[in-house]
Amino acid sequence: TATPKEMITKGSFSRMLDLTSAPAIRGIFTNQIMKAIAYKLDQQFLQGAGSSGEMTGILTLTSGGGADQTTTVAIGTNGGAPTYAKLVEMRTSLAADNIDQPWYFLTNAQVTSKLMTTLKDTANTNSGYILMDGQTRLLGHPIIESQTVPFNLTKGTSSGVCSAIILGKFDDTEVF
Repeated sequence: TATPKEMITKGSFSRMLDLTSAPAIRGIFTNQIMKAIAYKLDQQFLQGAGSSGEMTGILTLTSGGGADQTTTVAIGTNGGAPTYAKLVEMRTSLAADNIDQPWYFLTNAQVTSKLMTTLKDTANTNSGYILMDGQTRLLGHPIIESQTVPFNLTKGTSSGVCSAIILGKFDDTEVF
């Protein structure tokens, strides 16, 4: 669970196991707890509803400045495949807002796979794909791939057809 003042996860091990195990189970257990907390924070950072003790995620934020102002941008493709032009539009949008770099693309495996099979220019088969095998940067910005980025967003009345790709400056992000 998560509330504004605490984050809780649970597990169990016996005192005898802690005393007699090799390697020490306490270190393994602590590592699992930290991973569970980090995963929950990632989920909330991206999709948090802003209610029941959850923070408001960047995919839930409203535009309009103030507390909701964010240094990320989302450009819709109306449920279609991401295009090179739309990715450039995302970059242009951040630059127009004078958002300092470094910027990072944040997405999931479904999007990176789609970018590996989508031509930069659909009318020109010699244009190459938007993303090549092993490429870790897109338009000069690092790509971070995580399955906590949703791949089953709703578009209109259908669900399970859209994924998120986010371009933003995340090193200014603070969670209190």
